[in-house]
Amino acid sequence: MKKIIMNIKNWIKKLFNKNKNNNVEVLNYEELIKALKQDKEIVLQQDIQCAEPIEITKNTVVDCNGHEIYCQQDRQGFAYDATSYLSPFYTALSRVEHEDGTEVKQTEKGKGIFRVKIHDNIENPSDLKKLYDYINISCGWTAYTFPIVKAENDYIYFKSYGTDYCVDFDWYQGNSHKFTQCRLICCSKEQFAKYLFDVNESHLTIKNGIIHGGIKANKSWITLSNSTLRDCTEYGIYATDSNVNVNDTIFRYTWKSAIKCIKGGLRVCTCAFIEVNQGRQNTGAIDTDGECYIYDNHFIDFGSFGIRAGKVKALTAEECPTSYIGHNEFETKDNQGVVTDTGCIYLAANNKSAKIEHNTIRGYQGRKNNHAIYCDDGAYNFILNNNKIINCPTGYAISSRCADPSKTPRGYAGGTPNTNRLIKNNYCESGVWFGGNADVEDNNCIYENNVVHENTDYKSIISGVKIIN
Repeated sequence: MKKIIMNIKNWIKKLFNKNKNNNVEVLNYEELIKALKQDKEIVLQQDIQCAEPIEITKNTVVDCNGHEIYCQQDRQGFAYDATSYLSPFYTALSRVEHEDGTEVKQTEKGKGIFRVKIHDNIENPSDLKKLYDYINISCGWTAYTFPIVKAENDYIYFKSYGTDYCVDFDWYQGNSHKFTQCRLICCSKEQFAKYLFDVNESHLTIKNGIIHGGIKANKSWITLSNSTLRDCTEYGIYATDSNVNVNDTIFRYTWKSAIKCIKGGLRVCTCAFIEVNQGRQNTGAIDTDGECYIYDNHFIDFGSFGIRAGKVKALTAEECPTSYIGHNEFETKDNQGVVTDTGCIYLAANNKSAKIEHNTIRGYQGRKNNHAIYCDDGAYNFILNNNKIINCPTGYAISSRCADPSKTPRGYAGGTPNTNRLIKNNYCESGVWFGGNADVEDNNCIYENNVVHENTDYKSIISGVKIIN
């Protein structure tokens, strides 16, 4: 692990100390497209500025040779970088109202102009519009981001288009009087293409470079090594039905997940994830529902989940993935969670098998119910072994709740919920919730040789399982 941390420090030093030549000659878009059509590996001799995002439809290898690739565009999203910042206060426990002051009722969809009251003592609320661009509002286990229209008379006014999430402001909290946290956000003035590379049914390999903007893949192979991917208005890598292989790479400043894989396979080793998922969406720094091998990575100051793996809803046993999450380190400096019911490592219900071992989690916290390792909705077929959980005050160190299959909407496939679960040899500074299943004669749930110091309000609940000490 010391080697990983040293590599991360060296990568960051190289990233921020890279001497830039302001007079560098860059390829124009036509020259770049011509180079990409050549049937050979491309080795860059200079930074490349693209006039438009790049579509990849054939197998392509790009050795950046230490150079950058980027496509600057007008502000188009929620890019977050070193020039961005969050408000130092929350407008907590405020209800959301329509522009005319009438309360947003339960289950009412959010389209139009709304307002939320500022509870902090702000001398001149109108200055907030000059300082901040967006308001980020948590609602249950999801966070939404809206552009600020104005700020006056102790209210912040914002606009919802009702498209991205078709917001139901209080569907989780029950009523808007219990509405929770808001943050104000100033985003980067300099932005890059949402997806710098759009890869379709081909194989893209990028190495030794600094990439500004995301990579989108469909039915493709993505290989990324010894690089930096940063300044993404949405995802770093967004892949559907694709295979993604990443090693020795830094992900920095993404609004949503650094890596999101739907259906495909994922291998991530010896990488650093720094200030990713800054929108605090209901997603992970790494978010995957397919086969995954996530090993020897370092996560620093990420939003919401660190890693989310497993299949939430599988219709057949064949859809259930195999997951390995091992030897990763997670650390956060402050409260990174504005949504509830999350996990630093989150395992969804359906898995052929999942092994989570030798991970270290430090300082993971949020509003409430933000567990260090969270096996949700009666997850089954997993082993949690030799994990170390330190100073995680707003949830259980390990939460493996017992779900009632007749009451959960998630669905199960390929296994029986709440069965074949082993939690052993873990060190926990908060309690453990390990629910068994009395209705199953042999649920094969074992709690073995764990060291638990119940230093928080989350005290251990262990029932219906075999305890070995």
